[in-house]
Amino acid sequence: VEFLNIDNIHEMRKRLNNLRVGICQQTSHTKCAEAVTAWLSHVHAVIKGANLAATSVDSGQTVVVHCSDGWDRTSQIVSLASLLLDGHYRTIA
Repeated sequence: VEFLNIDNIHEMRKRLNNLRVGICQQTSHTKCAEAVTAWLSHVHAVIKGANLAATSVDSGQTVVVHCSDGWDRTSQIVSLASLLLDGHYRTIA
């Protein structure tokens, strides 16, 4: 059992809004840096979870992805893991 500690949709939305404000607010480099860092932290957690799921499936293990709400993190991880496992989407032609 792996607990990924990915923030919920409300926290993600707050981080995205802060990112938009931070990038548009060029007078405060600190605010911009904090917003970018928080957003990338969220993206990193989702990618890390998707990679864990894809790696496990690729090695023949059964994977169950479940979050307490079940409506944002679960779909993000499973969708991205599906893309990682599909050779068509990993190939640059």
